[in-house]
Amino acid sequence: MQPRKSIFAFDYIEETQGAFFLACKSNINQEEFCWVRDVLTEFYRAVGFDQSPLLSRLASKFKQFIQFNELESKNDNALVPYANHQMPLLNLNYQ
Repeated sequence: MQPRKSIFAFDYIEETQGAFFLACKSNINQEEFCWVRDVLTEFYRAVGFDQSPLLSRLASKFKQFIQFNELESKNDNALVPYANHQMPLLNLNYQ
């Protein structure tokens, strides 16, 4: 797997985050909400937002929104994509 770029999704992250904020004000499905929150949280952990004033501003706004609305994740099982080698081994028996 190739290492991530320090800045990615730059062209649409502001629109994505805005859509998330709007969805939070509506009747969003809880599972979908958790997935989007966790993906955006992981995005801001991974991206080099210090290299872009826009990303820095968006990261700060996202963090404030999550904290103000008390929407922090309550568990360590984030609903984010992960590499195949990070998947848990399953103990399956076909007999």
